[in-house]
Amino acid sequence: MRRLCRFTAGFSIGCAACVAHFRSGAYLLAAIAAALCVLALGFRKQLHLQRLLPALLGLSLALAWCGVYRAVLLRPIEAFCARQQAEISAEVLEYPTSSRYGSAVLVCVEAEPRSIRAVLYYSSDETLLPGDRVTCTAKLRAASPDNLERDEYYASRGVWMCASAKGELTVEAGTRSLRYFPVYAAERLKRVCTQIFPADAAGFLQALLTGDKQNLSYALRNDLSRSGVYHVVAVSGMHVSLLAGLVMLLCAKKRVLCAALGIPLVWFFVLLTGANASSVRAGIMQTMLLVSGLVRRERDPWTAFSAALLVLLAENPWSLRNVGLLLSFASTGGILLFSKPLYHAMVDSKTYAHLEDHHPFLARGLRPGITATCCSLASSAFSLPICAVYFGVVSVSGFVTNALCLWLISLIFSAGLATAAASCICLPIGLGPGWLIGCAAQLVLGVIGAFSRLPYSAVSLDNPYAAVWAVFFFCAVWVICLQPKRLRASLTLGCLAVTFALCMGLSALDYRSAGFTFTALDVGQGQCLVYTADGETSIVDCGGVQNESGELAARYLEGNGVFRVERLFLTHPDADHCNGAAQLLSRTRVDTLYLPLTAICEDGAMLRGIREAAWEAGTQIKFVREDTEFLAKDGC
Repeated sequence: MRRLCRFTAGFSIGCAACVAHFRSGAYLLAAIAAALCVLALGFRKQLHLQRLLPALLGLSLALAWCGVYRAVLLRPIEAFCARQQAEISAEVLEYPTSSRYGSAVLVCVEAEPRSIRAVLYYSSDETLLPGDRVTCTAKLRAASPDNLERDEYYASRGVWMCASAKGELTVEAGTRSLRYFPVYAAERLKRVCTQIFPADAAGFLQALLTGDKQNLSYALRNDLSRSGVYHVVAVSGMHVSLLAGLVMLLCAKKRVLCAALGIPLVWFFVLLTGANASSVRAGIMQTMLLVSGLVRRERDPWTAFSAALLVLLAENPWSLRNVGLLLSFASTGGILLFSKPLYHAMVDSKTYAHLEDHHPFLARGLRPGITATCCSLASSAFSLPICAVYFGVVSVSGFVTNALCLWLISLIFSAGLATAAASCICLPIGLGPGWLIGCAAQLVLGVIGAFSRLPYSAVSLDNPYAAVWAVFFFCAVWVICLQPKRLRASLTLGCLAVTFALCMGLSALDYRSAGFTFTALDVGQGQCLVYTADGETSIVDCGGVQNESGELAARYLEGNGVFRVERLFLTHPDADHCNGAAQLLSRTRVDTLYLPLTAICEDGAMLRGIREAAWEAGTQIKFVREDTEFLAKDGC
């Protein structure tokens, strides 16, 4: 079965080459060259060369498949969109979501020779339901695999057309169909979550159970990211494994019954949560593991891992640009390789053996935390550089937060899913358990919030000193994973702590030694100016991308050892100058907020949020009535 692993490795390399470098004319030549290599090696008798055959075969098939994929599937879409604007008729596939362009909905557009999966943007107040038929005049644009800088989001998700409605939509109500039952069930489950769980935990629990993060505030998303547990609200292997574990527990591990109930339930859950790359990967792997138990074959997780990747790449080779797919497979690969050796190294250590002898109950209670720590370390071996490249941030507190919270989050997910499912049938059933689950979720959110607010809980790699430490951290993770029994935990943690303190200390020293700095942060369409002189820091405006501009300013200050801002000036209450101020006030201590006098009369949602954030942070608010000069300590 390991031949499948080698074949999938070659297929993945071929897809990566096509996605990253090749244009349409090079696919056929590359496929022919790889096929000739396969034929040449086929006549050789050396064993080590024979082992390369599956990989080379996978490479040649990937190159050929990418060429066929473009010619057969993508060229007709490009031809259809060449009209740029046309009247289209489409079937709604999901419930609409809000976007920066109004509303967006996934549709299936009628076209020749086959229907096209597309995203339809519209600004009208029409209520659309899955199964409805929509007719409108729309501006069309094909998502091009040759322009991934613009179209990466759509291409990596298998959406090859964007349509923007011009004018009103004509909607014909559809009939309810079993085809859309998972979509209806997901919507029902989301509504139930808001009814049975406490309001301050409902958004988190809805994201945990269904993967829908629309009701997560930016502050909570940022806390989850900084504390290294954002992965729990992206439906993945953890969720599917827990669901399969519940089935096995109810079926008393009877193989036939587990497979008969588990496989349909797992795939219903995958469809219910949107069938993203990580959940599909987990569904395929769990299905193969259940089937292997049914036919009494040895369970080989690497075969299941390879089959899942092969299916996803065959369905859409450009899904390799989907960061969710990359993180899912990178984390799973690390766990399969390193989690068991790490776990055995920890539980076989002298410290743990001493604890077992003298405090057996405490030792057993620590096992869930040890398991979570081992999985976090193992998954980081491959996922850490992906996170660094895509997000530019490394969570320093992630291992500790996962060790403390992951076991409880697993219990919350299992109990929450069972309670929400029962409440979909009879709502009162879940009111009592929902309150208890909500209390547990609030405890988890409290721990996550506490860790995210710690200085240097996460570091931005825009800071060169932090980037150097991140490289050292990555190397240390690999050394721990490869030699878990030879390393002393205290020595390893001590080295990481000393190097981190040294890098951050040098960063702060370098920033303060300049005496005077004036920095214009890249916040997009907006302004954020940071001025530091004689040990005092002032910020002029904080606008750009909603909330993200404030977070960017907070990360910049934290990376340079600045944890106090003396003055924040907002020159006028426009979004491109103010819409990140509330996030900055919640993340960094600001002594005084200066607002223009005209802001007294304005009562928009943005200014209300800024004032509330200032009051909660204890920041003094002053209104500037006339031209005013502010001098630093040296009089400048």
